[in-house]
Amino acid sequence: GDEDADSETDVYPEHEFVDLGLSVNWALCNIGESDYFPEWHGNLYAWGESVTRDYDLENHFASRVSYYFDNRITVLEPQDDAATLLWSEDWRMPTKEEFQELVDKCQWEWTQENGHYGYRVTGRNGNSIFLPSGGMKIENRWNNYPEGLYYWTSSCNSDRPSGEPKAYMFYSVSDGDDINKNRRMGVVITPLSLQIGRSVRPVTEQRFIPIQGIALNRNVIELEIGQEYKLKASFIPSDATRKRIFWYSGNSAVANVDAHGKVT
Repeated sequence: GDEDADSETDVYPEHEFVDLGLSVNWALCNIGESDYFPEWHGNLYAWGESVTRDYDLENHFASRVSYYFDNRITVLEPQDDAATLLWSEDWRMPTKEEFQELVDKCQWEWTQENGHYGYRVTGRNGNSIFLPSGGMKIENRWNNYPEGLYYWTSSCNSDRPSGEPKAYMFYSVSDGDDINKNRRMGVVITPLSLQIGRSVRPVTEQRFIPIQGIALNRNVIELEIGQEYKLKASFIPSDATRKRIFWYSGNSAVANVDAHGKVT
């Protein structure tokens, strides 16, 4: 009830994004993973779907093909965009131009973080995100796992209604046995006739407002042994882009504090 609602508010569970100095801001993690573990590849989805599953040889998008491939629409609309459906209307999948901008205007460093391979992508302003590798899923099999990166864009090829439906993806693979060397990357077009699950990294057009400080509802409290008090925190300015808050005790011999700010 009320206690759960207060707890949820106090830890600020909104998805985080990073300003890389580009036309859109990029999410901290892939869809299907917690912001607490941005190194994981997340769930894999077929283009135009928002559920993850085994991918068979049937055309998963058959009922919607004519809608997108009639020389009119070039990007997924919100009702078919996994980022919008699974996160909120503030999020969407990046277009091929936005992913290309990430490639062209950022520094890419192949690395390993917390046991996961991927790229540390750093903008000219010094901010960065980690894009983990996770392969892709065809039928119920993983391909190029864990070294391959395969990320959907929202863009599709609509100039040949009579041809095979295609969409754009970002990829990075190694040309040799050593996954750390001879890597290549790019934004390319790929057929949609074969169902394939790939990762999704959302973007947002929300403004990034830096946090100047955090204020508590009480700075000093006096409790008897066993008594409890619930601290509440607020950001300065109030419309700052919100981040997670972690509570801890500087002296557990005097007081403990739980993950939601309850002091005992």
